[in-house]
Amino acid sequence: MRIKLRYGIFLGLCAIGIIVFCFQISSKNIISTPEKNIISISPSELQINEVPQGTVEEVVFEVENTSLHQTAQIYGYLNSCSCVWTTVDKKVLNPGEKALMHVKIDTSSRKGTLNLYAGFAWTCDNVQISTEVPITVDVVTVVECDVSKIDFSKVAAPTSCVLPLRKGTDTKMPWDAISVSSKSPSLTCKQINTHEGIYEFEVTLDPSALPRGSFSSALQIQCMKDNSPVHYLYEIPVSAQILGSVESKPPSLYLGVLPSPEKRTLSALLRSKTGTPLELLSIESSHPDFATATAESQSGAEIKLLCTFDPSSAKANQSGRFLLRTRINGKEETLAIPFIAFVKTP
Repeated sequence: MRIKLRYGIFLGLCAIGIIVFCFQISSKNIISTPEKNIISISPSELQINEVPQGTVEEVVFEVENTSLHQTAQIYGYLNSCSCVWTTVDKKVLNPGEKALMHVKIDTSSRKGTLNLYAGFAWTCDNVQISTEVPITVDVVTVVECDVSKIDFSKVAAPTSCVLPLRKGTDTKMPWDAISVSSKSPSLTCKQINTHEGIYEFEVTLDPSALPRGSFSSALQIQCMKDNSPVHYLYEIPVSAQILGSVESKPPSLYLGVLPSPEKRTLSALLRSKTGTPLELLSIESSHPDFATATAESQSGAEIKLLCTFDPSSAKANQSGRFLLRTRINGKEETLAIPFIAFVKTP
């Protein structure tokens, strides 16, 4: 009887131990399994109406950890585009804790309805989760322009175009004029006309101080009130391919068949594309034994070159170039004049 009682007590204790052990495992699993919706953002979505173009709109959301026993740690921000910035004033949210999420939206160079989102990525028990809130912004235009960019293409002399701007759909912004400024001293803009709500500006690109190659800059559009800027709107990109200011006529020298030892002289005219006087600094030949060049003058709007070719020591086919260093408008510029000849030996 005592053995049976002891055996029964032993089995009872084993059963209680198993129950307690299972309960602990179950509780541990519940605590270690992150609940995906423990983070809430209020409001859960947002609509912002009539935001003037070019302004930075700031909104605040409330973030809460609704869990009773899990901690969330923020490690990154999620934004729909570069016009959205998000920050949360706390990196760690303990159970039941709240924080503020600040969202800034830049409407520069944007118009119409913007479908955006803002949020953050967080971890809970080494599980990565993200939470975002949708934001819809209705952007109204202050100044409208049908031109999204200006491309002057190939430019060798000062070149101009007309940029028309007109009043947009927003009537709340207090302004009485439009200002267009440039990020480059070689790019200028002046207002030339105003009629029926249209503001016309003349945009001029002067390549005289620019190096050859690609040029890129931008025009900045602003609203003015009493001759002071009150509202920045957007930028209009400007691009061009800058050509040299000096040219040669002809651009290359072709001698055809040149019997040896007969010498031949050809002339070329070096001139400025803009009519500005230029200065010839030096002339170099890639094959000085075959081709030489001299200038009748060292400066002027046009400089005549005399190019002499001596085939006595040349090969059957002879090609090369004259390299001319010039100075125009205080800027040095190099120009190459290629030449080619088919030398006929006796």
